[in-house]
Amino acid sequence: MVCREHSFHQSGVRDFLSGEVPADTVYFSDFSPNPKEEDVMRGVENLRSAGIRAVIAVGGGSAMDTAKLINFFGCTGANLDAFLQGTCPADVPVPPLLAIPTTSGSGSEATHFAVVYRGATKHSVDGPSMIPSQVLLVPEFTYSLSGYQTACTGMDALAQGVESLWAKCATDESRGYAREAVDLALRYLEAAVHAPNPENRSGMMRAANLAGQAINISKTTAPHAFSYILTATFGLPHGQAVGLLLPHFVAYHAAHGVTVEGVTGSRLCDLLCRIGLDRRLDLSANELLRLLEENVNQERLSNNPVHICIEMLHEFTSTLAK
Repeated sequence: MVCREHSFHQSGVRDFLSGEVPADTVYFSDFSPNPKEEDVMRGVENLRSAGIRAVIAVGGGSAMDTAKLINFFGCTGANLDAFLQGTCPADVPVPPLLAIPTTSGSGSEATHFAVVYRGATKHSVDGPSMIPSQVLLVPEFTYSLSGYQTACTGMDALAQGVESLWAKCATDESRGYAREAVDLALRYLEAAVHAPNPENRSGMMRAANLAGQAINISKTTAPHAFSYILTATFGLPHGQAVGLLLPHFVAYHAAHGVTVEGVTGSRLCDLLCRIGLDRRLDLSANELLRLLEENVNQERLSNNPVHICIEMLHEFTSTLAK
């Protein structure tokens, strides 16, 4: 069971699973909000030494990604270096993995990849064996989220949907998932932050899962490519980091003829303000520009339909920096 104790209890999952979880279950909670390589390898040691037969992931994207990575590396006998060098098999038999999300954001329960950090550098590990074998979507498990957590995770889902619509690798299938995800997020996110009710929570859980299904095919693009270093440097939740960048990229894409129906830069800026995620970063515009330039994720950037130039970055860094 890969979970945070607080999330496992407060979400209601513990009570829901009462009597269904074997008494000898091994609980693993020693992982960071943004999974680190060393966190994953500690979990791998637990999986191997205890002879684990199945894995359950409970929580947000960090718990999902950590569980997927532990399950994958624990059975391949490999590590991150092997994967990066191309010597790690991508499709191997793994124990069953049940994913129970308690946030509405990452969509990790629907994807065949997971994020792991080595220092400040983000890596994406992918392969057919990574996707959970079973998923349990219960909106009630998100009721204990704070407004801030709801805002951050919801912006991640919205960004994934928008990016999936314009991604180079998009297909008709992924665009179908993404369009519905964007529509749901625009309809329910603000209400879920300020006046959560069963309809709003259910709408956002559906949006997040659809966005996950979309990027499972298309993957993400420039906003995500530049967001990872903001999380690593400032400790921002991933959804807030990508949310700060998204309006600027939407406006830039629109100026180059790439639009998403119902989504504009100004509308997203207003939304960020209303859900409390607008903020400035504690560094100068030049420092922010250099940080973004030097730490962009090239794989995600290569999936972007419009070339991102230095002038574009320079235009918006002054709005985010102090």
